[in-house]
Amino acid sequence: MQPVPEADEIGVTLNPYSNGKPTARAVPDLRTPSTIRPVAWTGQVLKKFKSLTNELIGADSDATTFPGAHVVSLTRKALYDTLAKRSYYVCEKTDGVRYLLLCANGECFLIDRKDRYTWVKLFLPRGLPGPPGSKITRSSLLTNTLLDGELVVDHVKQRDGTVKKQLVFYIFDVMAVQRSPEQKPCDCSVVSLPLPDRLRLLHSHVLGPRHQWYQQSHWRHLFSNELRQTNGTFQVQAKNMYRAEDTQHVFESVLPNLPHEQDGLIYTPVNKRYTIGTDHSLIKWKPPYLNSVDFFLDSMIIEGDKCYFLSVGARTDHGTYEQMRVDWVTLLEEERVALDIHGRVVVEAVWNKDRPTTTVIEEGRRLRLGRVRVGGWEIIRTRADKKSSNDIRVYKKIKESIKDNVLEHDLIDALSEKVSTETEPLSKRRKMEKM
Repeated sequence: MQPVPEADEIGVTLNPYSNGKPTARAVPDLRTPSTIRPVAWTGQVLKKFKSLTNELIGADSDATTFPGAHVVSLTRKALYDTLAKRSYYVCEKTDGVRYLLLCANGECFLIDRKDRYTWVKLFLPRGLPGPPGSKITRSSLLTNTLLDGELVVDHVKQRDGTVKKQLVFYIFDVMAVQRSPEQKPCDCSVVSLPLPDRLRLLHSHVLGPRHQWYQQSHWRHLFSNELRQTNGTFQVQAKNMYRAEDTQHVFESVLPNLPHEQDGLIYTPVNKRYTIGTDHSLIKWKPPYLNSVDFFLDSMIIEGDKCYFLSVGARTDHGTYEQMRVDWVTLLEEERVALDIHGRVVVEAVWNKDRPTTTVIEEGRRLRLGRVRVGGWEIIRTRADKKSSNDIRVYKKIKESIKDNVLEHDLIDALSEKVSTETEPLSKRRKMEKM
């Protein structure tokens, strides 16, 4: 499948990584590319919109953590104690790049998990389209709105048999939306609403107006050239949600027909607010061979050999948050070259029960090479979009999930039993009505 374009191919990244942290730089003005904005201007813009992002969700104005929700891995206990007992929607877990989309003052920004802001040309109007010749002003555009989604390249088969590649931003949740022009940013948060209400606002205030404007031929030119370098148009869509009870239908009819890659399912609670940070009720399921952890990968020389180790974040007894070494990984030279690993890097790894792994024996402060065990972590890719590893609690949860080995039929069986205990007719439509 086609990889998602880099941020600077989509728009203008205001603060790419430099010296290990996102750093403001001089950038071309997206509205008039011949104009170069200095670093001081970029810094002011970043400060303004970071503060607005936090205000929209009710966070401290100077908060620097990624303001999105983080899922936890499904364990067998959670399957029966949580998923099978509460109301959930399920959707496919898109294998794309996670972004928040901020719309403010007539401009749009993609925010990644490293807190980098990419200024993009994206026409997201508010309200009904005006007559031909009417003026487009900032008040015509969506503002004070924050959306959660994933960017992916769809491969759509055309009638003539060719395949069209299309960049799509799939929105799966709403954190803030301005429902009337009079609303101030602090009043636009919708994180406290249940999921169905948040999704209704997505359709009524974001996707509905965009579709209506696009249907008017005299406004269609506003949607052209939305991508900076690829000279194309974004597709902005809601990710399809289904009842958790329809998991079998999702496995059999939805996943095989997706125009992009997926690596599992996401279960979102219906009657719960949007939770910033780790949400233990927001659950991901992956096939056991895809259940992965994000580690920091480091190396050291032991007995003349370069040995690689994996670490995750953990709070120490002294109250500081540091990286804790949790395992060693055998990395072949061809793997190191293919993954382009140089120095410390965040990597995504899966457990391979058959992988030979050289162990390291720790005797006080002395380390020495041990035996080769069967079973170990296999690095599948580096994560340039992430600036930190998983937390040790996430690591332990994923290890528990791997050990539990919850399979497709386990999900289907548990959720089918849930259906049989409910009074609601099974004839209820499978797919949620688009709201």
